[in-house]
Parts: sequence; structure tokens; C-alpha cells
Amino acid sequence: MKIQVKGRNVVVTDALQDYAEEKLTKVNRLLLERKIDEVSRLELELMVEKNPANPNSNVAEATIFTRGPVIRAKESSDDMYAAIDLVTDKMLRRVRKYHDKVHGRNHHKRPVSPDGLTIPGKRRIASFRRLPEWRPSQGKRGSKKNCSTAAFSSTSASS
Repeated sequence: MKIQVKGRNVVVTDALQDYAEEKLTKVNRLLLERKIDEVSRLELELMVEKNPANPNSNVAEATIFTRGPVIRAKESSDDMYAAIDLVTDKMLRRVRKYHDKVHGRNHHKRPVSPDGLTIPGKRRIASFRRLPEWRPSQGKRGSKKNCSTAAFSSTSASS
């Protein structure tokens, strides 16, 4: 996998480059450990925002290009090294989440009793409505009278 460190409005020094690559190798190691081999490259873009109202002007944005979705994280801090640490932690969380989502390790498990048998979930009826009684007619099969009028006559007479 190719690791690329870019700078926008900031000069990427050798020390900053080495530190970023050292941190991103943790993400690379997790990708290899989780066997996510469809990763083509990992980019880290470092930038300084020139907004005086923003106290966290140093921004680090990391992007992992996979065969499927693109995994991206962006963090800001008052120090560039701290921003790199924050974005690395966020990328680690997102890579784990992506792996668990793809490989289905985060299923809801049913509660288990001490003897090893699963406890079935209890179903509750939130509300129910009583419907009028349906009685088949005594007439022919195709007749229009499908239920007795006695079941409905009490409700219509009281109205």
C-alpha cells in the first residue's frame, strides 16, 4: 500500500513526514491484520486554516481508498502532531467499524441462561382492538350476505 503525505498552506518537513508515516503504519498494520486487502493507497493531507476565529487551525485529513467505500477522517487541533494523532485514532476506529460491518461480527446476540440454553424473547402486545364477530351465513356460497346482521345491528342501533 502506498502512503502519501501532502501539505496545503504548510511545508511538510522530514520530521513531520516521518511522524505521519509512523502513525499511519498502525492503520496499515490493522488493515493487513484484518485482511482488508483491497486498499490501494492511503493519503494524509495536512493543512493550516487561516481563520483567526478558529482556535484549531492545524487540520489533518486522512483518506483510505478501497475497492468499496472510501474511508475518510478529518481532525483539527492547535498542534499538527496532535492533529495527526487524533486523525489516526479516528481512522483506526473507522477501519474496525468497516471490517465488522463487512464481516458481520457485530450481530445482536440472544441472552443465554446458565445451563447453556437460549432464553426466548418475550413478545408483548402493545394494544389490541376487538373486532365484531364474524359468522358464516347459512345461505348459498355466493350470496351477498356473508355475516349475520345480528353482530352489527347492536352497534348501528345504539348510534
